[in-house]
Amino acid sequence: MNKVASIPIHKDIDFMLGDVRAAYMKRREDPEFKIRSKRAKANRLSGQTEDSFDPGHRQGSISTPMVVAKMASLNNGVLPTAADVYEKTHSIPVGDEGETDLIGEKAIEIMEEYNDKLEACKSKGIEVDPNDLYLEVVGGKKKGRVYGLGSASHMYCKHLSSHSTASPSTPSITSQLSSQVEELKKMVEETQKVAVESHKVAAEAQKLASESLNLARETAENYKIEKAEWQKEMREMAAIILSVRRNSTATPTITPTPNTTLTGFHDP
Repeated sequence: MNKVASIPIHKDIDFMLGDVRAAYMKRREDPEFKIRSKRAKANRLSGQTEDSFDPGHRQGSISTPMVVAKMASLNNGVLPTAADVYEKTHSIPVGDEGETDLIGEKAIEIMEEYNDKLEACKSKGIEVDPNDLYLEVVGGKKKGRVYGLGSASHMYCKHLSSHSTASPSTPSITSQLSSQVEELKKMVEETQKVAVESHKVAAEAQKLASESLNLARETAENYKIEKAEWQKEMREMAAIILSVRRNSTATPTITPTPNTTLTGFHDP
């Protein structure tokens, strides 16, 4: 709808009827509408100014715990620091060599302050937990969450309470990561099992098809042989029947006996 308001009124648009557009533009000029619009805009900024507005994370519909698990799986199961997670979810790729840039001035300010404090501790020989340092920079946790970590806040804090604190929980983090890594391993194993079973089924089906084809060929060959033998027997039987018929229709020869009277001869 804001796109409609940004297009000059004298220009035609094909995705909205003229009377609807006119009514919408008139509505935007209503004082009450302007008051509600200004209030909604202030709520979206949540106390930030337009010049330093933080656009938020960049992982889309992927939850922050899933981002953490993926980062850990790509680093031999090592849990990423809170700062690494924040930088990952608040950066966009630039160029073709895997480089990224932080989005929003607030993200840049947070990472600059974090890196400056981390470098200062290193230069003074002070050992510091990176997660403690990040929680300090962002003001600890508020209303049960740490800024920039979202639903993964519990992976970096022992107890989630409404007051601000920066209490890390390395055992909890390790436990969470181990559980997620184990789940990923199980998923991979299940996928491999399914693939193996599918391969076995395909092999059995191919074997059965081959055996069926061989049986069909053997049956066809046997049929040809039996048919040839049957035709041979039929021809032989036909020859025998024909021979018998010929013998039965021939005139029998009569042999004279002593009592036979011959014509033209008389006894003395």
